[in-house]
Amino acid sequence: LRFNRSLIALRLSDNNLTDVSAKAFAAALRLNSTLNSLTLDKGAIPVQQIKGLVEPVSHVLDLSASGVGPLSAVVIADLIQDHQEACGVLLLDRNNIEPEGGAVVAQMLRTNNVLQEVHLRFSGLKAEGVKDIAEALKSNTCLEKLYLIANNIGSDGANAIIDMLKVNTSLMVVDVSDNRLS
Repeated sequence: LRFNRSLIALRLSDNNLTDVSAKAFAAALRLNSTLNSLTLDKGAIPVQQIKGLVEPVSHVLDLSASGVGPLSAVVIADLIQDHQEACGVLLLDRNNIEPEGGAVVAQMLRTNNVLQEVHLRFSGLKAEGVKDIAEALKSNTCLEKLYLIANNIGSDGANAIIDMLKVNTSLMVVDVSDNRLS
């Protein structure tokens, strides 16, 4: 990995990497300039070890079903902010982010000017988390795609999305399927 100049995608899903192996991958990837997609879904790595692996990624970061909760969302949001020139697509599907983590994601989206796509499907955001995200996206001019499938947002969350779409001109895709809208 250290000397490879053709690798553009690396999937480490379902591997339960230890701290030692995560650090070894991070050291090797730090010198790789071609990697643009890193998948660490399904518990591939402890959230605390993500930082070293994410730094070389230049476009897609997939942390779906990786045990990200509200507190881990803080680590990931800080990481994306620190390396916002690198990440264009963030996948956090099937994590227990909850409304508290939604507020953290919202804060990141308020100031991020590079992310183009965010996936938060099946993340337990509920109306409260989606309201925070919608409010943040009123001033975000970069995000183009937002996936909020199955977050139980109800009418309150849907109304927040509708209000946001009245002023946001960059979003082209918003998916709120399976959210008990009335």
